[in-house]
Amino acid sequence: PPCLARLRSRRVGRGWDVLGRPSCTHTSLASAVLAARLTAEDDLIKVTAALTNQHAVFDDFKPSVRGRVTVRGGYTTCADATSSGRTVIDGRTSEAIVRVISSIQTESLVVLENLELRGSGVRGIDIESGGDVTLHNVLVTANEGGGVEVVDGGILETDGNSQIDGNGRGGVFDPTFGG
Repeated sequence: PPCLARLRSRRVGRGWDVLGRPSCTHTSLASAVLAARLTAEDDLIKVTAALTNQHAVFDDFKPSVRGRVTVRGGYTTCADATSSGRTVIDGRTSEAIVRVISSIQTESLVVLENLELRGSGVRGIDIESGGDVTLHNVLVTANEGGGVEVVDGGILETDGNSQIDGNGRGGVFDPTFGG
């Protein structure tokens, strides 16, 4: 687990605190990922409510360079300390909702928790060269082009509470295993 002393929390959604100030730090997953990419600290990206028209690229998230990154859904508001259930992230028609790749570093490690990734015209998740994705309680469903594509040495790990089901062209595509 990440070192709590170095953990930076980023909150994605729309919401206000009791004084009427925004309690969320970002309105899109992509902007939170970009902010996380600019630091070497471990990042927890908390996602609230349903997000629509989302696409985020996790490039070069090597823990020793940019820290660990976890995207966790299930929060009702940005001020919540604990999560329960899943947060729906709805994709764009022309891109995967989440793309994990390593352009310069040898790896890009991303943990996704308590999420439902749906509505992409392409795929829910693309994992490419050096990308390593772990799913905890994640549902990847209703994506037109398929659930997850793993290519060029990408790695996908799931727990028993995650499902990749009900996607237009199948669940997981990995050409090294014959599709």
